[in-house]
Amino acid sequence: MSPVGHSLTGLALGALVIPPEWSTKSKTISACVFVLLANTPDLPFPCWGHQRYDISHSLFSTAVGCVVAAAMAYFALRRRVSFPGRMITAGVIAWGSHLLLDMFYNHGKGLAMFWPYSDARLALTIPWFSHLDLSDLWSWHNIRVALVESLFYGSVLTLALFIRRYVLSDRKMPKAR
Repeated sequence: MSPVGHSLTGLALGALVIPPEWSTKSKTISACVFVLLANTPDLPFPCWGHQRYDISHSLFSTAVGCVVAAAMAYFALRRRVSFPGRMITAGVIAWGSHLLLDMFYNHGKGLAMFWPYSDARLALTIPWFSHLDLSDLWSWHNIRVALVESLFYGSVLTLALFIRRYVLSDRKMPKAR
């Protein structure tokens, strides 16, 4: 998978929970954090990312990372009156979504979700999703991957924005009598 699908999924989750009354700067920073969280398992740290796919893409590592990140966010932002707890929950979901989305790709490896307890790999491939070819980043194959992900996950973002605009905004409006 490319960062396109993960990023759009993170943006969609952020769109559902970032308070509309926040400043543009706060909304932008929050959206960037959701994108970062959705891409965290692929970040190029030593012994992480695609260098150690089994570690960075396991439920165990994800759970530990989410607990640490959620605790840091809570303690850093707890004094901010308007910081909603649902943003921490959505951030955890954004990070965890990475594992689910990677299971859909036909790279032939599967996902070692249960590392270090098991080396078993899980794959729920969807035929039109393909992985990037890192040997030639600007190949037609990679452009196709980015376009397919943009269309599919862009529609997820569009749905989230629709829900935000037309469903969630109705909850705050007083009902006419």
